[in-house]
Amino acid sequence: MSGDLRGREIPLPERQPGAWLPTPIAEALPRRFHLARRVDVSGVSGVGWVAAGVQFPDGTVVMRWLTEHRSTVVWADLESAMRVHGHDGATVVEWVDA
Repeated sequence: MSGDLRGREIPLPERQPGAWLPTPIAEALPRRFHLARRVDVSGVSGVGWVAAGVQFPDGTVVMRWLTEHRSTVVWADLESAMRVHGHDGATVVEWVDA
């Protein structure tokens, strides 16, 4: 069957130990972040890291709440998410990846 890759080995590019991914691949990966809450405005989420997330190159954001009431949410962009969860600066984005 043409196009069937099951059981086939696909050669991957060689990498030097400790080297990061080639630029075209690295640019396609999401950037990781945490939401750090300084003040618990709602009395529900607590303080500290309340969510972990990623932002894809097209701006889409996926966040996973780390609180007792866990959920995963997809946003069109980080600005929209922060309008809802930023609580006028009580919650900030801390980037894991530069």
